[in-house]
Amino acid sequence: MDELVIGIVALFFAGLALVFPLLVVALWVKVGALLKRVQVLEEDIVALNRQQPLGARVEPAFQPEKAIVAVRAEAQVVQAAAQVVAPEAQVVVPEAQVVIASPIEAPTGASRHLPFPAGGEEQATGASRHLPTRGEGKSAPIVARLQDNLLAIIGILVIFVGIAAFLRYGASEGWFSFPIELRLSGIGVAAIGALGFGWWQREKRREFGLTLQGGAIGVLLMTLFAAFKFYELVPATVALYMAVVLVAACGVLAVTQNSGGLAVLAILAGFASPLLMSTGSGNHVALFSYYGVLNLAILAMAWWRTWPWLNLLGFIFTFGVGIFWGVLGFSPDKLWSTLPFLVLFFALYMAIPFLNARLARGGERKAMGFIDACLVFGNPIMTYVALTMMLMEKMPLAYAAFGIAMVNAIVAAVFMARAPYSSLGRAHAWIAFVFASFAVPLAFSERVTVGVFALAGLAITWSGLRSGQVLQRAAGYLLFFLATIFFLVADASTATTAVANANFMSGLILALTALGAAALYQHHKDHDSAGLFFVWGMGWWVGIGVYEIVKFVANTHQIDAVLVFLGATIALLALAYRFMAAGLVAWTMALGFIAVFALGIVQIVEQGDVFVGHGLFAWMVFAALGLLGLFSLKRSPGWAPAWAHSFWLFSWAMVLSAWLVERAVAFELGEGWVFASALAPTLALVVAILFLPRVVGFPLTAAFDKWRPHTMFTALVALCALWLVGLFVAGDAAPLVWIPLLNPLELMLIGALAIVMVWTRCELVHKNLKSLGASLGAIMMFVTVSNITLRNVHHLADVAWPAQLWGSPVAQTSLTIVWSLLGVLYWVLGSKRANRGVWLVGAILMGLALVKLMLIDRSHLGDLMGIGSFMGYGLLCLVVGYLAPVPPSRTPEQQAPDSDEATP
Repeated sequence: MDELVIGIVALFFAGLALVFPLLVVALWVKVGALLKRVQVLEEDIVALNRQQPLGARVEPAFQPEKAIVAVRAEAQVVQAAAQVVAPEAQVVVPEAQVVIASPIEAPTGASRHLPFPAGGEEQATGASRHLPTRGEGKSAPIVARLQDNLLAIIGILVIFVGIAAFLRYGASEGWFSFPIELRLSGIGVAAIGALGFGWWQREKRREFGLTLQGGAIGVLLMTLFAAFKFYELVPATVALYMAVVLVAACGVLAVTQNSGGLAVLAILAGFASPLLMSTGSGNHVALFSYYGVLNLAILAMAWWRTWPWLNLLGFIFTFGVGIFWGVLGFSPDKLWSTLPFLVLFFALYMAIPFLNARLARGGERKAMGFIDACLVFGNPIMTYVALTMMLMEKMPLAYAAFGIAMVNAIVAAVFMARAPYSSLGRAHAWIAFVFASFAVPLAFSERVTVGVFALAGLAITWSGLRSGQVLQRAAGYLLFFLATIFFLVADASTATTAVANANFMSGLILALTALGAAALYQHHKDHDSAGLFFVWGMGWWVGIGVYEIVKFVANTHQIDAVLVFLGATIALLALAYRFMAAGLVAWTMALGFIAVFALGIVQIVEQGDVFVGHGLFAWMVFAALGLLGLFSLKRSPGWAPAWAHSFWLFSWAMVLSAWLVERAVAFELGEGWVFASALAPTLALVVAILFLPRVVGFPLTAAFDKWRPHTMFTALVALCALWLVGLFVAGDAAPLVWIPLLNPLELMLIGALAIVMVWTRCELVHKNLKSLGASLGAIMMFVTVSNITLRNVHHLADVAWPAQLWGSPVAQTSLTIVWSLLGVLYWVLGSKRANRGVWLVGAILMGLALVKLMLIDRSHLGDLMGIGSFMGYGLLCLVVGYLAPVPPSRTPEQQAPDSDEATP
């Protein structure tokens, strides 16, 4: 007896486990239908509001306000009007309330709710109106139907509990003494009767009949399960076949009556049956064959009905059970007996979304539904997960990924252009793209993967720009990013041959494809993306080029190789100027010229002679390629040509200075010649900019005037820096004899001073800076004259340079006399020209000489040189006082014309 009770309780809970998901799905479907209908009604109301202006009066098909007025006048008129409007109407007339219970068909194209005039409430204050929706007279309202359905389901469950309690009570009282076979047969007969009654009620009470049919099939399945599992009355094979028959019958009933709930029940029972009735034999072929039949049944249902949740349940059960079995029971010897089933499941769930799209109403769907998306994207993913568990090797997995990609690509090519399936076709195209990308690194090395991804990225970028698809362009970005990742993680140390190695070739493909993408984006006016890809491509180009030089070129020739590489880069940019972003190309070329200048500094520091070895050839190649780059910048706007041309000039001045210095050292010339060699090219450049602008501006002569003042100023800064260095050089003129002022060093210093003085008076200086330039020239002249004086003392009086010059009486006396002579000169000029400013300069110089006499020369009064300083200064002051009296003071307006004459 206890076994019977346990069996009944087990049957009850098994039935509950089967029915509960059905309840959830049914409720989900009903609630979804209600929400959808409410949405449709809201959209209709919004559409009517848009069509009808605010406050306008619209005469509806039925006007309850007029009926109310008629009621107040005469009840018989109301009855007649109600019969005309709706013959089946029942009009109940309380004091001010009209309730119309019969359906009123709206005119064609009208909303389900009839519009009322804006002033309707004023005409029928307090009136309550109920306008039923279309179809309410043919069946109960949706809420009532849902309530009836719930009551039927609850009734079935309560009956289960009652039957179980009744059986327990009857067993305790000894009412049942029948064999177990007869008991189970009785339950089965009762269930079949309930199934027949539910079929009979399918039209009159559809929801009740469907619920009763589902419950009856559930009872039959539980009875079969109890006969097999608890009492061993039915063999496993027979039980499984009977379960298949029941599931098939349930599926037929579902399709016939268009009942998704019955279909879900059939699928749940079908997938659960082999699990519940398993004997533990581990026969995976039988299991997957059975699941194959079930999935074919799902495909057949999808041919006639659109039940997305049914498809999703089948997908979850199929792959869930399959992967669970693969984790626990798969072994390599079962590969070929399992793989065909996996291919079958993959094909079935690839086809089902297309059947749903075929049955979809309203023509082409703009997007896939959630469940279709789960199947479309989940199917290849779960299939590949299962394949990874079965194959476990790199190449087979690569072939599998490539196979999935090819199948999806074929499907996409066939269906993408067809209206109902376009969204599915695009989805399969993306799946093909992803799996093809995934197959590449599995099948090839990292370097080959870089090339494939980069080329694919360029192709997809071209396609995305041509079709205007943002996602395709994003895929191009992703592929370039993946190519970069694979390039960085690959081992580059295995390369043994320059250029002809996988590392350089893959990097070259990455650089060229990025530059190609930049050209495509530039052609389509997407300047931001063009700039990003251009910088990305140039970075890879320069990186792989320099890396290859450092790895394979000897240390003594690396700088020459980099110089040629930079020149080639500038020339290639000149050729690509028309196809890329002009501004970016121009600035990149300018950066190339700046890099050459910096490379020249490095070469001078490390080698000294820039033309040694292959240096001369490298610089000649750069000269030709650099001119080609400058020619391409002739029409370039902006300041990039200015930077490029200026550093082109500075580079050659620097290189020639270094070469001349090396020649002077090689010929063992004095340091005066060495310094003159260093300063001469820069001085020549400044002279050329000042007097030969058309020559030095070649090949950008037409635009050179735009940046000529800036180039001149920069060159002058370099010249002044060299002039400052020359002040500390003794200036040995060997092998020539030292001649004051006519030696190489002092000639260069005087030349630099003269150029600065000329520059301060030319048109290249802004008018606001002329006075500052004049002051700079005056200071440089004073310092130059003093420096020449001390250097001549060093050479003529044999005073050590520069250690003993400060304490030498000859040096101090010479400086005093020279400063005094300069002061006298300015005094005389200021007096003769009546220029008080010039005269004051002379006065300052004389005052400076006097201060020097008091502080320094006073210590040398014990020798002739010190005495001569004082006497010479005094005599000069007397002469100046006689020849150059103080000029009269002048107003600022009178001084203005002479302001430029402060410096002779």
